[in-house]
Amino acid sequence: MKKSLSLLLLLLLFSMSNVQWSKAIAQTQAVFDYANYTAETVDSKLMPIGGGCYPDPTILRVGGDYYLANSSFAYYPGIPIWHSTDLKHWKRLGYVLNRPSQLMLKDGVSIRDGIYAPHLSYNKKNGLFYLVVTNVRGGGNFYVTTNDPKKCQWSDPVWLEDIDGIDPSFFFDDDGKAYILHSAWRDQHWKAHADIWCKPFNPDTGRTYGEDRLIVYGGVDTLSHPKSLEGPHMYKVGNRYLVMCAEGGTEEGHSEVIFEGPSPMGPFKPCAINPILTQRDLDDAPMTPITCTGHADLVETKGGDWYAVFLGVRPYDKYLDLMGRETFILPVKWVTPDGKSAKPTAEGAQPVILPKKTRLEYRNGKEETRTLWDDNDIAPDAFVIRTPIDLRSPFLGKDGKDVPTGLDAIVSHDGRGLFSLRKGELTITASDKGPEDESSPAAIGQWVTQNKFTYETRVTFDPKDENSLAGILFFYSDKSNMQFGISADKDGTPCLRIRASLGDFQVVSKTWKLKTTKKVRLRASVDGKGHVYFSYLIGGGVAWRNVGMPLTLTQLTKKGGDCFTGLMVGLIARE
Repeated sequence: MKKSLSLLLLLLLFSMSNVQWSKAIAQTQAVFDYANYTAETVDSKLMPIGGGCYPDPTILRVGGDYYLANSSFAYYPGIPIWHSTDLKHWKRLGYVLNRPSQLMLKDGVSIRDGIYAPHLSYNKKNGLFYLVVTNVRGGGNFYVTTNDPKKCQWSDPVWLEDIDGIDPSFFFDDDGKAYILHSAWRDQHWKAHADIWCKPFNPDTGRTYGEDRLIVYGGVDTLSHPKSLEGPHMYKVGNRYLVMCAEGGTEEGHSEVIFEGPSPMGPFKPCAINPILTQRDLDDAPMTPITCTGHADLVETKGGDWYAVFLGVRPYDKYLDLMGRETFILPVKWVTPDGKSAKPTAEGAQPVILPKKTRLEYRNGKEETRTLWDDNDIAPDAFVIRTPIDLRSPFLGKDGKDVPTGLDAIVSHDGRGLFSLRKGELTITASDKGPEDESSPAAIGQWVTQNKFTYETRVTFDPKDENSLAGILFFYSDKSNMQFGISADKDGTPCLRIRASLGDFQVVSKTWKLKTTKKVRLRASVDGKGHVYFSYLIGGGVAWRNVGMPLTLTQLTKKGGDCFTGLMVGLIARE
């Protein structure tokens, strides 16, 4: 009797598993043959590192190696990290937060929240690299460590419950003592008033201790009620300590300011020359300006030269841009209060990143094409929106043994998961989550790097209903995004559909009949003036057919939208 019951139970379980497997097989899939992004490069001495939305840069030199990291907000994996040996050529190492145990961005997390302003540092006493950062509305401030950033194997987070506010940074002094700086709003005396605080840290215990002391109050000129003092970084030069901060908010009034003091715990006073970087005082912006400069970090070369990395914006109109905030690098001059050049250790010497009223410009170069995948490997700059649902129960990697990290966890090579890359084709299993659902849709993409570009793909997809769509995605936020691809009309007839969420009220959804759903080429062309044109091509033809009227991208920018990241362009499959 027991054997019969056991056999019956096994048959039942087998039957249930077959049903579940059949459901998985029955899921709608979109097959993409390629996805190409074509735009001009930047050809000038002032080039963005990476290109695209890589804001809040932090830089570190250890020996002959330079490391750079950036904010990543509610995208996954988190915190892109770069390596260079000459400050000119940068190679992406991967991502710092590349496992769900490090970064769980759940449904409902605003795309503008998540990971803010990381800071890299090195403690020569224990040989560990530290990265400390804020997860906005995701737990607060934490740090991770590694003994080799090149491996992209950082520890799980150590949370700093007693460090409030945002933008924490470590400072390891020559005597072995350590400190954490952070920006906090505890007693606001004017709108956007923020202070810089400093608290001792014990590397042996991994915890803070002692007094959290106010070291910079409000900003350089408190009588003018400066806005948003944040992003504090501390440096020791000779016997002096410098604290450099962003001030003015990360828009057109952005700047970088600096203070000096006798010890890490202060007191600190403004240096003679401030701000040391800004573009807010310039009139009549040129055709190719760089605006909103600030949120900088300093690094000294082996030869004693100094450089600064900082964020800036390249608008296509006075206040409109698609890339968001990018990272730039400039040499730093050390000067005395009267503006004369001096050694960094000279009395009263301070760094100046850019003299006042010095305009920053760039120029475009040749046209280049970037792919989303190549030779069966996903592009290293690819990412997805929030932590993918199937990563919340990770699948196995290529070797079938180790749980993968980073991009290998997002895109499988065995047909499992939302994304699978085989034989040069990317298959996306359609999800019922759309880009407007504050979830993690079946979408993957890269940052836009120019205000003028073309994005093209070829897709095969059998739509089920009006909600089905596979094709190109422009994603700025849950409220501001566009989709163009194969869909179905209300009668179930295949069609091309443009679906656009433009802020709180405007929703555009239009369809055009489609004769086939196999290997349809789709193209989105952005003209550099804030308009996108959609077109398609079937078969071996060469004449692209325009679809509808051009749409404006104003709602997909910081001034027109509800976010301050850049524009992601990529692929989506939904049902």
